[in-house]
This record gives sequence, structure tokens and C-alpha cells, in this order.
Amino acid sequence: MAPRPRILCLHGWSANGAVHAQQLRKLTTLLSGTCDFIFPDGPHVLDPVAQRLDASADPANKTWIDYVAANSTEGPRAWWYAPDGLYGSEYWENFVGIEDSMAYIGKVMRDQGPVHAIWGFSQGACFASLLREFFFSAFKAGFRKYAELYEPGIAVPTLHIMGTTDPVVKGEGQALVRVCGEGARLLVFAGAHGIPRKEEDLAKIVEFVREYVRARERSRVRL
Repeated sequence: MAPRPRILCLHGWSANGAVHAQQLRKLTTLLSGTCDFIFPDGPHVLDPVAQRLDASADPANKTWIDYVAANSTEGPRAWWYAPDGLYGSEYWENFVGIEDSMAYIGKVMRDQGPVHAIWGFSQGACFASLLREFFFSAFKAGFRKYAELYEPGIAVPTLHIMGTTDPVVKGEGQALVRVCGEGARLLVFAGAHGIPRKEEDLAKIVEFVREYVRARERSRVRL
């Protein structure tokens, strides 16, 4: 019997692998008999004060940092970051660390692979979209970071999941869908910048993954 497909799950900015596994519990439970999941930590540990994650920048930040601390020991992580804590699009040229993350995730895939697909949330979705050699991907609220890398297009089946009231990702997500072309599907759910929770939304994600698994099995039979 062929091994089950492995999905690499990339967390959002200021989360980590353990926290993202908590965020995806409903989805991974539904797919527990279909796929295995890998939840790496971003290689960059964030300083809450320098990254404006402390309560002095926004009282809501303390709630999030407390959640990260309560559900993991790895602290807030990122795939890249702004040294001065400024994250508006006009500051993108100041981001650092993506090259280190590319090397790091390559090692993760070698050590824990093979990896057959990628899921990414927020910054993790942006990072996932740069790894376009994979057969299919799911991007949850992603940005078009490093736009020139998207110019060749993303020629794999993709599912883009966007909340109707997401205050963080707006036009960028729609632009990414266009870059992905004919293989792209869009799931819009009633919510903000988070993971879908309703059964009907999760069912659509599960069906997308299972459709890929069925196609993979048919391909193996032909071989």
C-alpha cells in the first residue's frame, strides 16, 4: 500500500507549528484517515516588543501572545520579519529572513518528506505560494510577497480560502488567485482572518484534498 500523502502546514506570522496544529484540529481530524501532516516552526523567533506584538502597541496582542505561550513552548515565530516592526506594504523591501526560511524548509522536506502538498495560513500562505513545484496547495489568506517570483505563474491545483470580513488580506488574495490560473479554486467563507470552522466550509476543503488523493491513486495505477 502506498504511503499516505503528507501535507506541509505553514503557520502564520507570530504563531508556530504547535499553535497552528491547534488551529487546524478540526480539519486534520476530518482528514486523519487520508493524510499525514507536518507542522514545522518558522526559523525566526520574534521579539514581541521589537515586532510590536506587546500590549503597548495593541491590547489585543497580549491575548494572542498569551495564547501562543499557553499552547506551545516555541514562542512566536515567522518565515520572515521586518526588523523595525513595520509591516505596511510600503515597507516590504525591509523584510529579512526569507532566504534562511527557504533553506530551512528544504531541510524539513528532506528530513520529514516526501511532501506531497502544502497548506499555508497568512504569512505561511504567502510562503507556500513560493514553493510552486508541488502538486497542489491550499492558501489561506495569502499576500503577494516577492511579486516577481509569481510572474511565471503557479501551475498546480490550488484552493484559496478567504474570509468575507478579513481586514488583513484583501486585494492581494484575489490577485494570487489570478496568478494561479485555471487550476485555482476559491472558497469564500463568512469570517475574518482565521480558519473556517463551519462544517460546510470544512467539507469543501476536505473534498479538495480527497480529490487530489484520488487523482494521485489513479496516476499510480496507470504507472
